[in-house]
Amino acid sequence: ITVKEWTPTEKLLPLEQDASKTVPSNRPVVLVTYGSLFFATAPLFEEQLPTVVEETHNAAVIINLRKSIDLGSTFLKVLDRYAADLQAHDSLLMLAGVVPKVVDQLEKTRLMRKIGRENIFVEGEVIGQSTLAAWDKAEKWVAEEPQRRVAEAAAEVEAEAEAEAARKEEAEKEEETVVSDTEKSEKTK
Repeated sequence: ITVKEWTPTEKLLPLEQDASKTVPSNRPVVLVTYGSLFFATAPLFEEQLPTVVEETHNAAVIINLRKSIDLGSTFLKVLDRYAADLQAHDSLLMLAGVVPKVVDQLEKTRLMRKIGRENIFVEGEVIGQSTLAAWDKAEKWVAEEPQRRVAEAAAEVEAEAEAEAARKEEAEKEEETVVSDTEKSEKTK
């Protein structure tokens, strides 16, 4: 098995080259496999995948599974680990060229849930159509994801500030209640 990287060009066809050694940040990467994807080749496939490193963030890796009709549990575990590594670095795994039988496998193994149905691109009649669709979505995701994370962080800070204000207000009410009870107690003496 061999893993190659496709890079879009100004022309209709992509440039094919050896896959990067590491997952580059802030851009999509398309990986294409040549050879059979089954349990015996899964370790070799995993070995050839670009490594997710500490510096990797905001990347989208698209693996084109064209012509793969049965992935098997060992290969699916490789995809599961790779998806988890990418997610731990605020990055995304997408699968293109997926046939319906593989979609079923992804659903049965719950890998579909981890990757996200919206990140699975089913093979169509036009060769490369699903890869181009994945590329378009990956470019958009890479561009928008940092803004989404900033918005989420801002919302978290705002929620924390609101919670702190509510705690402070509650403490002040408690203090007023204690002072009021103390005053009542002194008046009855």
